[in-house]
Amino acid sequence: MDPRQRLYEVYPGGDIVHPPPFPKRPDIFNRAPLAPALTEDDAFLARRFWQQPDESLGRAWRAHANRPYTRATEEEESVMHALAHNVYEHLMSNPLLPISREDAQARFAAEGLDETYNGVQGLDAMEGKVFIHGLNVRDPDLWTKDALTEELRSRGLSTDGRKTDLQRRLWEYECDERFGVSRQSNLSHWGIHREPRPVMSPATRTDMSALEMYTAAIKLSPYNPTYWNSRAYCHYLLGHFDLAIGDAYRGELLCEVLTTATQRNKRPGMYTRVWDAIQQHLMMELKIKGVPMTREVLQMRKANGVNYFIPTLRNALHSITSLSLAALNCWDDFEDHMQGQLQRPLPYRDVSVPKKRMTVSAPVKAEIERRRKNPSALHPSLYGHEWSRGWISGANKYPYDQADVRRESPYFINALNANIFTANPSAGKSPQRTCQVQPTFTKDNSFNGLGVFAIRNIKAGTLIHYEEPVIRGNLIPNRLLDDESEGPLHAPRCDNCQTVIDPEEVQHIEDNWDAIHSPTPLSGWGHSSNCACLDMMCKCADVGYFRATRGGLLFCSSNDALSDGMAPHCLAIARETYHFEEFCGLDWGWLHDAMRPNKVTWGGSQYFTHTNERHGTVLSLLLKSVLELTLHRRQEDPNLLAHEINELLVLEAGTDTNEPWKESWFPFTLAGNIQIPFDILFNLGVDIFSDLSFDTWVIQTVLRKLLVNAVPWEHERRGANPTFNDRDGPKPVLHPTLQSRMRARNEDLSAMEPSFGNFYLFPGLSMFNHSCRPFENALWGYDDKVPNRVVVWANKDIRAGEEIRIPYQRYRLADPVGNDIDLNMHAVQLFGKNCECPRCQGRAFVPPVDSREGKSGSGGDAAQGDGTVDWTPGPVTIPPKAGNMGWCTRRGTF
Repeated sequence: MDPRQRLYEVYPGGDIVHPPPFPKRPDIFNRAPLAPALTEDDAFLARRFWQQPDESLGRAWRAHANRPYTRATEEEESVMHALAHNVYEHLMSNPLLPISREDAQARFAAEGLDETYNGVQGLDAMEGKVFIHGLNVRDPDLWTKDALTEELRSRGLSTDGRKTDLQRRLWEYECDERFGVSRQSNLSHWGIHREPRPVMSPATRTDMSALEMYTAAIKLSPYNPTYWNSRAYCHYLLGHFDLAIGDAYRGELLCEVLTTATQRNKRPGMYTRVWDAIQQHLMMELKIKGVPMTREVLQMRKANGVNYFIPTLRNALHSITSLSLAALNCWDDFEDHMQGQLQRPLPYRDVSVPKKRMTVSAPVKAEIERRRKNPSALHPSLYGHEWSRGWISGANKYPYDQADVRRESPYFINALNANIFTANPSAGKSPQRTCQVQPTFTKDNSFNGLGVFAIRNIKAGTLIHYEEPVIRGNLIPNRLLDDESEGPLHAPRCDNCQTVIDPEEVQHIEDNWDAIHSPTPLSGWGHSSNCACLDMMCKCADVGYFRATRGGLLFCSSNDALSDGMAPHCLAIARETYHFEEFCGLDWGWLHDAMRPNKVTWGGSQYFTHTNERHGTVLSLLLKSVLELTLHRRQEDPNLLAHEINELLVLEAGTDTNEPWKESWFPFTLAGNIQIPFDILFNLGVDIFSDLSFDTWVIQTVLRKLLVNAVPWEHERRGANPTFNDRDGPKPVLHPTLQSRMRARNEDLSAMEPSFGNFYLFPGLSMFNHSCRPFENALWGYDDKVPNRVVVWANKDIRAGEEIRIPYQRYRLADPVGNDIDLNMHAVQLFGKNCECPRCQGRAFVPPVDSREGKSGSGGDAAQGDGTVDWTPGPVTIPPKAGNMGWCTRRGTF
């Protein structure tokens, strides 16, 4: 036997298992129900909505003088480009470099899409096709005024007016239900009053934009990749590159259903939906033109069917994605995506352009790589998930965002204070109310965001606020089967409060696993049916390394709750606040694998092959929790949007009056911002094609709010000084032979784990503004009794009316005079902009820090030689563990 072959039977070669360019997608069968089959009427309307702006694109293209990449003569006569002709030809007019965000509006107008279109014109043809109880709504002979009044009253609509008025009102309502896009959350409890109508309603619009026309077409025919392609190009021209990628990604998924054999039967009925949508799109041309046959339909009737038209459509979608990734400086994803295009057999023009695009972009990518490695050009403290990311500006407001939330309004602030800083009588031991949220203002009296102010004098050491997380994301590390090392990452913890589970209880679960999970009692098995261990586990599938629970989630024993004199226990709290029954039992192992090392079995042993941390998916577990919470609350408010749930609505947004994100830049990766969020929705039963309430702009808004406000929990992040540890930079996976030697010596392999594992969202904590040391007057930290409860206490005497500021991190974030590039860059990394605290803006005297100080008399913050502090809580009274703390009530509502 060849010695090399024998070696590979023992250890896999270091380059045998090539990591995939993107995380593996889950194999989801029928979790997300498909939209109803496309009717002929809806197909006709969708074509009408799409055709008007597409014809504008065609006219603009014919007027173009610059056509550097013309088709071959034989292609000119082909009809294979019918689905994407105008979009693709525009892309070929300037295909090598993306447009800039600053030039987007001018390009949008130059492409002919700045016109307005008559949406009602398309719907007028449908007035005789809207039915209630089988009766045509617009037929005056079929309806009496009493019948119309009854229908309107049942829908909560006005019954004033003549019969014709009632008939028109009922018809418009039914059109809104059928064609309206992006309904609005009910925010009346925040003092925000909205009309109960969709944001975009074609029934009453004669001035619809191209973007709205394409969206209306998608609403009617969601499985037609043609419409996703056109809207993606529209978003690209508007400078919304993230939204363009989201649309193009969905269009490519639909094309894959037709062209990739392994994808055709993944979702039952999906293949026929996509085929039928394209087929009806082509057939509608016969009806619109009033002709018996067209060249496109004639070609469609041949052996290849609609697949004949897909190559050009895929090329257009690919070009939109790659150009948008380049516009965001997302160069790693750009290169991986381009390689997928070059591997397909394509005509010369379709191959030469991507190759030239990569050549032209190579110097830009090289410059970005140089900056990453040069401390003087870019702050060297990049985490592993930050090396591959691109950047997108927070200045552009998304087209469908209502921007009507005014956080400075008195009603909003009163509701906010009532839910965050009001003492909770049911807990019995809440601190006396000492502070409240108030608006802050600039020197010219302009709104500058919210802050927390003392409402009475507060002595140093006084507990100001405590809170348990309302949104949580706990990453379970991946562990090899024969890895026996022990460390902080490996201790089984309660998913609700992060308390370490008693090893004896873990062993008890392992010893009685079969009896616990048997549907019927096993004879001779002495496991009690009311054992406390039954309240320590849920039925979730394998997500990690807990051998005792086969990967399931663990919770504190109900015996612990009873011994503390409290009820309910952690699993019951989780059921009410975040771990809902309707989503329990789903397989989320793939989601954890999307942000941690992946393993392979070789020769009877397991090895890590690659880590997916570089894809920047660290916020995905928090996003999953937000989406679950949104779907759960839609039982009461069917129109609730994910970024407008109570826990996120109160947080800073780019649409605030003071536009806090105007100068901010947010990270972007194809996996972290598009692929994984859509896969989460699929796994939760949401069809990402037909349900536009979870459109890309909603997901991006949620991710931005989470990024700005999420707080890490790991113990190594709680030291006196924040320095990078071995897990923080890019993580090349060790060679398999080295992994094997380390396991044999019981050495810890956790250095390959992601930098951050657990993230939490504390809306109350987010209300406190930052100040670099030593200008803060309060500190924050985690409770010892409830490990993921956060507490805020005064470390100095605070006067009534004074703003309470805390240091977000335990060291200086910026240089007050602006000379320290590294410090200033770190503030940009954290805030997306320069530090705006009073210290760094020169608005306050900065007292010197005496490194010889021991414990101070103001809350126990021991000064270090570098000006940082040891965050050991001072003499504060910490309340016991309970299910309803401050903001976070047990029901997770306000």
